[in-house]
Amino acid sequence: MAIAQVVGGNIFLSMAGCMYQNYGHSKLLPYLTALSQQDISSVIAGTSNPIFQSLTPELKNVVIEQITSVMANIWAVMIAGSAINVVLGPLLGVGVKRWDVELEVGLGKKILAVPPAEEKV
Repeated sequence: MAIAQVVGGNIFLSMAGCMYQNYGHSKLLPYLTALSQQDISSVIAGTSNPIFQSLTPELKNVVIEQITSVMANIWAVMIAGSAINVVLGPLLGVGVKRWDVELEVGLGKKILAVPPAEEKV
């Protein structure tokens, strides 16, 4: 159950990262026409970047406003993913039949890889 929740969180985080890069490019492209796609990606990465530092103060303000707006929109994706996790998390494992799996460990010993489900009375 915990693995499914972690994987779900990672999927939403990856989606948000891709959306951040793509949406950031589309928002900054009209303002940074002289820069290449790679340079725009560098500007999106942060304000300590030398390419960002070389921009004019007016252009820096515009870039910061656009990146802030992108972050505000992408934050909603993580909130939605977390809400789905909270709602569906308790349902993980409901109605799933547990199987006992034996593993053979050195010297012919066998152990249960998945503990048997408790019998309900």
